[in-house]
Amino acid sequence: MFCYNFFNVGSDVLLAVCDENLLGKEIHFDDSVFEIKKDFYGENRCTVEEIKEFLEK
Repeated sequence: MFCYNFFNVGSDVLLAVCDENLLGKEIHFDDSVFEIKKDFYGENRCTVEEIKEFLEK
């Protein structure tokens, strides 16, 4: 399952999607650290098929 959230950015809509197993973790790459936060991705859950449907709209 994945977590997702929609954000309105000007006249566009951003779909943020994350594997729910990554929530709360940090990814280190070179000198950068990426925090995977539940606050950003939200409480909504979906499948890969549902993500594809979101992208087709």
